[in-house]
Amino acid sequence: MSALLPALSTALSDLWQQREPRERLLISIAAMVVVCGAIFALILDPAWQGQVRLKTALPAAQTKTLQVQQLAAQLGSKGDVPARNTALNQSSIQAALSSAGINANVSASAPWVVKVNSASGDALWGWLNNHTVSASQFKRLPSGAWQGDMTLAP
Repeated sequence: MSALLPALSTALSDLWQQREPRERLLISIAAMVVVCGAIFALILDPAWQGQVRLKTALPAAQTKTLQVQQLAAQLGSKGDVPARNTALNQSSIQAALSSAGINANVSASAPWVVKVNSASGDALWGWLNNHTVSASQFKRLPSGAWQGDMTLAP
């Protein structure tokens, strides 16, 4: 085996030296194209596809995280269930959201649909801990704030 490697190297070197300079240039260019194609196919393309897949999966994962945290907050540390939304009206909901530091708009009539324009995670989860939500969909903005819609349960 050890004698085979030098013999192969010598044979390839002789074969290379027998080629015209123009042929050597074309073979070198073809080899570079093959190497660049292999690098793209084996490294760059899978990495790019993975990044695209993660970018599309991230908002859904963040929404699920918020929903799980909302449910955990509703259960509380001792398993206490928060009081239901009682005596709700548009102005009381808007006031509660504003006092919690949540920038949101509330629908004019029940069922109360709240469109959250911007809220920190802590403010949103704190508010959700005291209110019952029947449906929600949130996404995290690049700034780190949360945005989305939720329907308050009666």
